[in-house]
Amino acid sequence: MVSGYGMKARLTCWRGVVFRSRLEARYAALFEGYGWEWKYEPVNLSGWVPDFSVVVGGAERAALVEVKPLGVEHRGLVKGRMVRGAWDRPSDLLLLDERCGAEVYERPLHHGTDLFGREYVEANGVGAWREWSFPAGVDEQWELARERVRLERVWPERVWPERVDDGQI
Repeated sequence: MVSGYGMKARLTCWRGVVFRSRLEARYAALFEGYGWEWKYEPVNLSGWVPDFSVVVGGAERAALVEVKPLGVEHRGLVKGRMVRGAWDRPSDLLLLDERCGAEVYERPLHHGTDLFGREYVEANGVGAWREWSFPAGVDEQWELARERVRLERVWPERVWPERVDDGQI
């Protein structure tokens, strides 16, 4: 199967999860190498299914993550789809490429209490994209992730994981 980015995506199974590409599987291995909690394709946000939700380091909330190959000409469109899809979510958004390059979209959050005394957090206002960096040692972790994923078999193209339904992370 050729992705919309002119590259052949190869289904890859790692730790019992079927990923749509080796790049996604490698990021899962990287997140695990850092000890970060992650979920693959956690939710459908009106047509945008983030590749991951990840609790980065000691963060209070999960970030929604999209993985795209380096040099994608339509990065602006990808970013727009991410922001529109997660507009009402209190999540930061991460856009990752194949060389651990990253951009994050951060929004101010509003914490409050509803009429029934339940606490809530909501996105409040427009955020901005900025560069983001992985913690120290990312080069070594990236190579270890490559090796871990390399040891897994590639699934035939006819096998696709089920898509998630609308829901919560």
